[in-house]
Amino acid sequence: MGNLGLAGLRRRLMSVFFAAAVAIVAGGLFYYHSYRTVLLENTEKTLRSITLFKADQLKAWRTDRLERVGSLVDSPILAIYLKRFAANTENSEIAALLRERLEKFIRYNSFRSAVITDGKGKVYLATGVQMPRLCPNALALIKAMRGPSPEMGDIHVNPVGDIHGIHIAIQTARSPSGAPFFLLLSITPDDYLYPLVQKWPWHSPSAETVLLRREGPDVLFLNELRHVKGAALRLKVPFTAALPAAMAARGGKGLLRTTDYRGKKVLACAMFIEELGWMMVNKIDEDEVLAEAARIFHILLLLMLSLLALAAAVTYSVFKAQQAALSKTAAERAIAENSLAKSEKSLKEAQRLARLGNWALDLVSGELSWSDEVFRIFEIVPGGFGATYKAFLDAIHPEDREAVDKAYTESVKNKSAYEITHRLLMKDGRIKYVSECGETIYDPQGRPLRSFGTIQDVTGLKLAELQAERLNLELVNKNQEMENFLYITTHDLRSPLVNVQGFSQNLQRYLEELKDELERITRPGGVEGALKTLTEEKIPSALNFILDSSVKMDALITALLKVSRAGRVEMKPETVEMNGLIKEILNVMRFQLQEAGAEVETDPLPHCLADPGAVNQIFSNLLGNAVKHRSPERPPRITVKGRIHAGRVLYTVSDNGPGIPEGDLPRVWDIFFRPGSAGAGGEGIGLPLAKRLAEKNGGSIRAQSTPGEGMAFIVELPGMNSPPRA
Repeated sequence: MGNLGLAGLRRRLMSVFFAAAVAIVAGGLFYYHSYRTVLLENTEKTLRSITLFKADQLKAWRTDRLERVGSLVDSPILAIYLKRFAANTENSEIAALLRERLEKFIRYNSFRSAVITDGKGKVYLATGVQMPRLCPNALALIKAMRGPSPEMGDIHVNPVGDIHGIHIAIQTARSPSGAPFFLLLSITPDDYLYPLVQKWPWHSPSAETVLLRREGPDVLFLNELRHVKGAALRLKVPFTAALPAAMAARGGKGLLRTTDYRGKKVLACAMFIEELGWMMVNKIDEDEVLAEAARIFHILLLLMLSLLALAAAVTYSVFKAQQAALSKTAAERAIAENSLAKSEKSLKEAQRLARLGNWALDLVSGELSWSDEVFRIFEIVPGGFGATYKAFLDAIHPEDREAVDKAYTESVKNKSAYEITHRLLMKDGRIKYVSECGETIYDPQGRPLRSFGTIQDVTGLKLAELQAERLNLELVNKNQEMENFLYITTHDLRSPLVNVQGFSQNLQRYLEELKDELERITRPGGVEGALKTLTEEKIPSALNFILDSSVKMDALITALLKVSRAGRVEMKPETVEMNGLIKEILNVMRFQLQEAGAEVETDPLPHCLADPGAVNQIFSNLLGNAVKHRSPERPPRITVKGRIHAGRVLYTVSDNGPGIPEGDLPRVWDIFFRPGSAGAGGEGIGLPLAKRLAEKNGGSIRAQSTPGEGMAFIVELPGMNSPPRA
């Protein structure tokens, strides 16, 4: 009977063990499959975002190149030079002036060379990198032109010099016989295009962007490859349906799992850029993407083996205990407890590596239990946490609590699993993102008994997504700012230029009058008076107008260069001792402050982490602005304060000036905007420049104004222990 009882116990224990083993293996495989699916989905989203982003960059680059060439030919002065040169190509003076203007244009606009030619390819004038003759691609582009707008040729290898290049051609003027002349400019893709294509948002040993063009039955690689040197415009592969480029040529989009030119398995996203006639493929090795999944699989395998070992050990221990009349020795208990401790340690280590914790909520008692990893994710000491559902909600970001509570309560009500990604607000102001999922078990009457689930820290992935979105938004804003900038620049530079031209013509007329008077010098009468008027009034007056206009033009160009340089200079953040920096600025402005009768009050200021030169320029502009735009009714009073908030430093520069109307407040950041009377001086560059420098240092600047009482500028910069911004 005893043997029969032990046999029955053995069968029951084996059934329980196999059921537990199946559950453990199924759970591990389910988690691995889910994690692998999430990795592939995230890779598809990332590759699609990169593809769209780079396609927009390439289109913007093409548009910029064409618009620059169009603006050059539309320039009134250059148009005059081109017409005169077309009328007489032997005119060396006009040729020299034309060459000078073209040299400046290609130098400051990143072109390689500029050539004036006719429809047959005869070169009449050339500047920049010289070639003995036009390449066939340039001749083909000129012969294919059908209108006055600039047109861009395709990327090619110039047989003269074996150089990669792209041509842009535009019709300029016609000769007396009616034959058209063309301006042909060349671009080297190594200067901007190739570096742009080779950029990748994060460090990756295998990811790359490939540009291709179909040539008959083959596709030609247009840029250098990471794994094949010298491939640009030389490497060709057959155009087959399996190629990602074939999908791009058909207008398809999405994630492809295929092989690349090395025969390696890759994940790729392809797109056809119609404006350029190119196919773009962004790809990354499948092994690199799934490496994390493989690591998780090994951890899960270790975890499952540990749990199986634990289950086997427990089963064996129970059996041995029953076999020994349900009595265990102290040594047997120690072995079982030691095995359990090791398994729990393995589970905790696996959760720590995966940043994945588990939780359980007893819906009868209301008690909530967390694993150690959940406490680490929430950054809460286990003893300092009220183990209730309400205490859990209090740890969530205030703006996400309602959504999390709704997702959980509806899942309990609908008897379904739930999954949600939400934010956590840390005590120091940092934001974390977690992915939470769970489900509930019920009694036979359908009453909820216990909820359980997991929480995973996905802050890194979420911040990467937000960074990609921010970069896309910045690109759109930069493009809009550049369009506004070019429009305003063209408008403001033309007015002084018209003055120069107009008064130059007046000078010519006055000189003609002077010549006529000199011819009558032997006649008595009012000749001497007329000469005096011409030489002492008219001609000096005209010259003064010319000089004033040229000074204005120089000031505008200087201001434009300041803004342009601010956008290109690399910021080098370091600890900035603000008290000493403000003292240096005030010392430089000492004469200006004394002349205005200004009173400056500064509080002790906290340090910040930024580029010292940029910070100096920001506060120099703000303090100078407060003095220049002071109220005529009272002496200037300027205050500088600072404080630390959530790891960031906030500085406030306020004055008692006239302020500006609320409706004009957003325009203070517009280039060349000067509030009120223009008599206050300045070019309208200081505040936009300060804003750009603050943003390049990871900060911001905003303005507040009370008309009649003054203005305040709040500058936010990273502190010494500043958390990363989402």
